[in-house]
Amino acid sequence: MEDKKLAHILEEVKQSFPFLFERGYKIAKTKKLPMGDWEMILTSKNNSIVFVSDRGEFDLGFAPINADEGNQVGIRGMIYYLSDGQKFVGKYRRTIFQKRKGRFEELANLLEAYIDQITPFFGESYEWYRQDLITAGKKYNAIFLDKYLPK
Repeated sequence: MEDKKLAHILEEVKQSFPFLFERGYKIAKTKKLPMGDWEMILTSKNNSIVFVSDRGEFDLGFAPINADEGNQVGIRGMIYYLSDGQKFVGKYRRTIFQKRKGRFEELANLLEAYIDQITPFFGESYEWYRQDLITAGKKYNAIFLDKYLPK
């Protein structure tokens, strides 16, 4: 990926998620991945939010500060956890014509609605909730795969 493209993505994140920067989040790391994909980590004083592009799909997850990569939980798994398994956010609305900006807007709306409920789990008390969060994320992923993978 060209540095110009990554700079453009950074600008789109700033435009689509202004509330994160208003809350004190800062871009801590950007990383190019194979096949034109990328990862971006925003950190606050309490937690990290990880944005990932994987084969053209965008998603975000939460992690404690300086956590290993395996310690992040996706936003949809967190919503599933917060609702005790009652709320399942499935595939994002996406059409063949939808651009990255539209996808960011969808994620921004979801994140803004749940951020105050989610971030406390990734602060000082993360270790207390860690196993429950990982388990909920796995349950969510199993349901997602069962629902959306061709059988």
